[in-house]
Amino acid sequence: PFSLLMIDVDNFKMYNDKFGHLPGDELLILLARLLQTEARANDFVARYGGEEFSMILPNTDLEGAIIIAERLCKTIRDAAWPLRPITVSIGVATAEPEIDIFSLIERADKALYFSKAQGRDQVAHFQMVN
Repeated sequence: PFSLLMIDVDNFKMYNDKFGHLPGDELLILLARLLQTEARANDFVARYGGEEFSMILPNTDLEGAIIIAERLCKTIRDAAWPLRPITVSIGVATAEPEIDIFSLIERADKALYFSKAQGRDQVAHFQMVN
């Protein structure tokens, strides 16, 4: 099995509006470094777009992906950020034989929006949403 995390910085527009685009870019660089540091050797971290990142977690089932995602939320929440604390919302989907990569991304994205709708700074797996 493998799982996909979609990670979005909560209220990033407000961060950019308050501190400016350069500090916003610096925050994204720091977050990328933190995600890479927290990733396991075989995990793949990428900026997906804007303030979104994705992580591919090889050999990781639903339960393992949720544990990793919740650990990431806590690590990010507790980190020492330069201007103010930040949080992230994370959507998780786990690959199944009958779905293609586009469906997997769509599922993780749906779970991410569910996390945000439930109040942010949390994790949702696609199977929880459906």
